[in-house]
Amino acid sequence: MILEKESNFSFKRNIICLISSIFICSCGGGGSGGNNLPVSELPSEQTSSKDTVNDLLPFTDIIKAIETDEYFNQWGLSSINASSAYLLDATGKGSIVAVVDEALDWSHHEFLKERILHPDSVLTYSGNREPTAWQKFHGTATVSIIAARKDSADIPSNMHGVAYDSQILFIATELGDPPSDGEYVPIAIDKFDWSYYDAQEARKYDDLSEKVQIVNNSFGFTGQITDYPKTTFGNNFPKFIEALANNEDTIFVWSAGNYNGITDVEGNKVDGTDPGWLAGLGYYFPELKDNNVAVVAIDQEGMIADFSNRCGVAKDFCIAAPGVRVNVAIPNNLYVSLTEQEKSVLNEGVLSYLKDHPTEAYLLASGTSFAAPHVSGSLAVLFAKFGSQLSAKEILKRLFLTANKEGLYADEEIYGHGALDLGQAVAPVGSISFFNSSHLSSAALPVSESFVITGKSFGDGLSKGLKSYNFSFFDQLAAPFLVPANTFFKANIEQFSQIERMKDFQEKKFFNENTNGFFSFSSWDDVTNREGNRGLRLIEASIKYFSGEDSFSFDYGLNPSLNIFSYYEIDNLQSAFFDSNIFTIPWLKSVEAGYSATISRKTKIGEIKFNVYSGSKRRENWQILPSFLIPKEGRAMGGFVSFSMNKRKNLFDLTLGYLKEENNLLGNNSNGAFGNFKDEESLYISVLNRTSFSKRLDLLINVSAIESEPLKSNYYIQSISDLTELSFDIGFIVKEIFSLNESLTFRLYQEPRVEKGKIFIEVPVGRNYSGDVFFEDIQFPLRPSGRELSFEAVWTKNSNDKIINFLLGVKKDKGNIKDGSLDFNMLFAFKSVF
Repeated sequence: MILEKESNFSFKRNIICLISSIFICSCGGGGSGGNNLPVSELPSEQTSSKDTVNDLLPFTDIIKAIETDEYFNQWGLSSINASSAYLLDATGKGSIVAVVDEALDWSHHEFLKERILHPDSVLTYSGNREPTAWQKFHGTATVSIIAARKDSADIPSNMHGVAYDSQILFIATELGDPPSDGEYVPIAIDKFDWSYYDAQEARKYDDLSEKVQIVNNSFGFTGQITDYPKTTFGNNFPKFIEALANNEDTIFVWSAGNYNGITDVEGNKVDGTDPGWLAGLGYYFPELKDNNVAVVAIDQEGMIADFSNRCGVAKDFCIAAPGVRVNVAIPNNLYVSLTEQEKSVLNEGVLSYLKDHPTEAYLLASGTSFAAPHVSGSLAVLFAKFGSQLSAKEILKRLFLTANKEGLYADEEIYGHGALDLGQAVAPVGSISFFNSSHLSSAALPVSESFVITGKSFGDGLSKGLKSYNFSFFDQLAAPFLVPANTFFKANIEQFSQIERMKDFQEKKFFNENTNGFFSFSSWDDVTNREGNRGLRLIEASIKYFSGEDSFSFDYGLNPSLNIFSYYEIDNLQSAFFDSNIFTIPWLKSVEAGYSATISRKTKIGEIKFNVYSGSKRRENWQILPSFLIPKEGRAMGGFVSFSMNKRKNLFDLTLGYLKEENNLLGNNSNGAFGNFKDEESLYISVLNRTSFSKRLDLLINVSAIESEPLKSNYYIQSISDLTELSFDIGFIVKEIFSLNESLTFRLYQEPRVEKGKIFIEVPVGRNYSGDVFFEDIQFPLRPSGRELSFEAVWTKNSNDKIINFLLGVKKDKGNIKDGSLDFNMLFAFKSVF
């Protein structure tokens, strides 16, 4: 009865370790050809084949810090795309891997790292016997693939493990050697009494499962799972099988065996179509499929190793991983510990290398023994990244589903779920979603459709409050991924562009007034559409009817608050200040792409106006779009009442209004998991005063404020309360500077800015094994850090045949974000009428 190391060595030992009349040997290499040779070859330094590609990447330095010489010296790391995991800072930190193996040399350079060895490790044999350096070979090699440290030491063949930040709990177990050609025979299980072994192994794996998340088992008995009926295992190993099944929070990794092509005692070649029986128990006992995995070996070209058993009947819980000529650490002082018999089976090159490298030595090894630790290390990385939130069953399922199944790996009988791909396993799989209820069984909300877009008034208010928070979204396999919360909150800070000023400057305006009380106005611009057709595009239009003290107007494309002035006054002010948005109520831009109607009556003390409006906002930079139709977004409606007193030198206007936005909140909008701003209502007030100090000098002051109704929802944005915004505009006009048609204006203004407001957000932070989604409730004020103030001086010359504008401007805290800088601008415009 032989339990074997499943690794290829260039020697065969005659020492057999007796454990309750059962011989245990490492799962080793084999295959046809007699002598097992992988460690008869010396490792060579590997160089990155990606240098040229890396030079083209924006994160070249990060990649190079990850894909070091150590990384490429162990080809298995690049084969499983481990660097993609390291880019996500997934290195196995916090995971504990139990390794049941022959022995371990903990003094090797690769293990000189604090807390890499779990304190419950057992490094000696029964009776406190110290293993020889030769006995430490297999375990040292296996552990180095999992957890060899990452450093920058200038050591030939220096390497690091798959989960180089994980911890190892090592259990030394005396193993025997695999059979050579002509010696292979399946163990006759039913001829022995296994009760002691069964109870002992059950206790061992129960104990390990209380301490670790993964157990690596790079050993096995001779014989494939299909060499025996189910009853053989059920009758002889009931406690062991029960222990594996009951410890569902631990994943047991088994090497599949190396007996394909080996010659048995009858001279026949073994067809290793199925894994060894320890690795294949899940075939007869389906309850083991969720936490047991069989591992077959592939070579550097990605092909199944000649010696490796295939997945066969274990295809549902089997995977392929690198296991041929893998660079591994070997024990210190190995050469001096070898007996003459042991030296006789090693070639001169290896002996010379071992003699010259008493420490810090490496060799190439092959076998499913070295494929299994690639899987164990990958699981350690996944547990470190997801372990507190995904169950062992979910993590193993993830490993299987993300394996490479393309091309030859589609052959399940050989490769099972395919070739291990750690890079894919740590990345989101399929569609990604948010859940705004407390369980993953609720309706998913696509991440791509979940966002909040804020305008300039919010500035950096949201980004300040959220800078230390992460949101958890979930992929198609329900794995959580944390990303900075600000990823989903975007500030669309519109700046009044010079393009808009120039397009306004170039508009063609038409006025018409007759003696029947009718007045009309329109403005147009030249457009060439995508088809190359040229024509005029209507920008604004108005018709007004006067009857005694009453008047009625109907407007298109205008900010409704412009009705405070006459159309001639509007035109003169916009020209003098070189701005079509001068002295308006800014929130009513949300209805400019629409219609408004105004009824007014003059009384002895002043004029009262009633206005209703409905429309949309014109899309940003619409002026440069090649279309006769102006694109628009959103929908809003409302009305205001305005009372004006116009004395000889003074105009005073008070406006009280109501605004209802269908899909916005003061120009801000959200969607998906953040809810939708629907039918948001606000009240606003605006005060305008114009004082004429003389015929040549006017002062205009406009102050506007708006307050929204509190918002409440059942989505991530739970509420927004007390939201108040303020804007103001102060302008001086000096007329007839050098001639009748010249003016000089000075203007200080603030576009809408949040002055008060608080937001309450429910932040998804992860989940538990049961699929319950956890949230953290946060609240913070929305007031931005800065206050954008703009100052402009404009010289204008406006005559019958030409118009000239020259603007100098300066702006502080651009976008309402405090940065201590000033932005300067200058614009010169000239238009001649022929």
